Amino acid sequence: MMEIYTYPKSRSIRVTWTAEALGLEYKCIFFDVMNKNKDNPSITMKVPTLVDGDLVFFESSAICTYLSEKYGSNLLSPIDINEKALINQWLAFIINELESPLWTILKHSMFLPESKRVVDIIPIAKEEYLSSIEVLSSALNRNVFIANNKFSIADIFLFQTTQWALSLGFKIPQNVINHHDNLKSSPAYLSAVAKQNEAMKAVIGS
Repeated sequence: MMEIYTYPKSRSIRVTWTAEALGLEYKCIFFDVMNKNKDNPSITMKVPTLVDGDLVFFESSAICTYLSEKYGSNLLSPIDINEKALINQWLAFIINELESPLWTILKHSMFLPESKRVVDIIPIAKEEYLSSIEVLSSALNRNVFIANNKFSIADIFLFQTTQWALSLGFKIPQNVINHHDNLKSSPAYLSAVAKQNEAMKAVIGS
């Protein structure tokens, strides 16, 4: 059985959600990213990490692409090269243009030691995010999903970055909010969240 190393409210939800959407069996293992008090097979000592047989993967985009292409039966990664290219385009955009500035803000507002924070970078990163989310909103238009108007791993990544933006109190275009709200009650998402929380409680208690 494959293993997925996770931490709640992190990028690891992308991987567990993908696994749930594909109906895969896996063991969810809590890894405390704050204390790193448990072995992690990844050389990065970060989450998510996937162990599938002899293979060990890190980076959520690589893991989700691998899972969807190996086990997806055309569900999250289409066979058509043009449709696949559009998914990859939006994955790259979400990671580079949306996630990157949000992660910069989170690091310099709460995660880095105060001595290493550069608060002046926060408004610049916020401006970058808000500019990029308008581009995505324009492409999403009235569609339900971002790529080919079919549910894909690009939607999972967009949902998770939108959660970060909402936690920071950003004003987000309504159609992006609708995209988030349409997915937050997804059975696969809810099951992924539950399994991550159960794995954490098994280690540190409720």
